[in-house]
Amino acid sequence: MRLLFLFIALSVCGLLGSVVQAQEDYSCMAISEHRQFDFWAGEWQVKNQEGNKRYGSNTVVISDRGCALKENWRSTMGDTGSSINF
Repeated sequence: MRLLFLFIALSVCGLLGSVVQAQEDYSCMAISEHRQFDFWAGEWQVKNQEGNKRYGSNTVVISDRGCALKENWRSTMGDTGSSINF
């Protein structure tokens, strides 16, 4: 009975280890569909069309192994916002 329990425990640990390893190795960086908005990543100054009035700043970073874009906005009046796009 103990041998059976040990066998099952080791099998489950092996399967879980494989799943964890697969998750750690997964990255969207090699998937072209996930690269379509990479141009948006960076530091941006948000201005009117004429470029003479600043409304705020925007920071966009590639995150979560390349699977998401995180955006942080701050207006010149101190208001903030954020978004995550998968």
